[in-house]
Amino acid sequence: MSKSVDPNSATVVLAKRVRAGKEAEFESWQSGINEAARAYPGFEGVEVVRPVPGVQDEYVVVFRFDSGDSLRAWLESNERAAWIARGGSLLDAAPVRHTIATPKSKTVTVVVTHRVKEGAEAQYRSWQSDIAAAVGEFEGFESTEVFEPREGNADWVVVFRFDEAKNLQRWLESDERCRCLERATPFLDSWDLHRISGGLGGWFEVSRDEQVVRTAPSWKQALIVLLALYPTVVGSGYLLHPLLLDVPSSVRILVGNITGVAVLTWLLMPITTRLMRSWLDPRASTRTSALGVVSIVSAIAAMALAFCALEGAIH
Repeated sequence: MSKSVDPNSATVVLAKRVRAGKEAEFESWQSGINEAARAYPGFEGVEVVRPVPGVQDEYVVVFRFDSGDSLRAWLESNERAAWIARGGSLLDAAPVRHTIATPKSKTVTVVVTHRVKEGAEAQYRSWQSDIAAAVGEFEGFESTEVFEPREGNADWVVVFRFDEAKNLQRWLESDERCRCLERATPFLDSWDLHRISGGLGGWFEVSRDEQVVRTAPSWKQALIVLLALYPTVVGSGYLLHPLLLDVPSSVRILVGNITGVAVLTWLLMPITTRLMRSWLDPRASTRTSALGVVSIVSAIAAMALAFCALEGAIH
């Protein structure tokens, strides 16, 4: 019989950059801290994803506890502090930590794609830091992630999350956001916004046993969204651009958003999450998780090459 999950269950994701040549020593140390965590009340699971060359430089470690209090007790424990002190010399920098609320939350996610003008990347990065600071001050803000263009893809992808729809809407309609967008006009060629409810909706509920609902880790959700969003944005651009040459840009953006949301919601996301369900499962092994990352990145690279070839043939 499956164990019931407290409705306040919590997850912490740690990104750790290991010093060159210290990988074996780090993995031994990480195994020790994992075993120590298992002995704490409320422990549910741990997952370690090794770096993938050209994809991610850090080790990603995910701990799951049955409640926020249990997670906090482990994070603030003397035993964990002692392990951290012993392993500090193995890391290049302090780990980046994200604490995630219960998978049953009403989290809403927005995925934004930006096409940055050539030569304006530094200006864009500075602006992105400013807008991240601005949105971080709003009630209900949870997290943000920025994915730089890769393998011929010219678009930057930004994912940010709020705890519920009303707080997200407050940010989207705020004067602060309007001012930020006005400042970006000189160095952006285009942008698209896709809003997804419920922590990327029911797409990422990977299993349900009695009272237990298992949801994919947020970093896996982001990769799957990128996998589906990239061909959606590029494909709709190829198809719609010739039909909307004489239409105002605001209308082109609206049509592109409607098309993109429809394709993601009713076609690509259901297919992609069904095919990758075993990888999305938070109980997936480290090997399965790493192979999934490699497969997704390879698929994105293949699509980028195909789109580049198509663009060359057209022009």
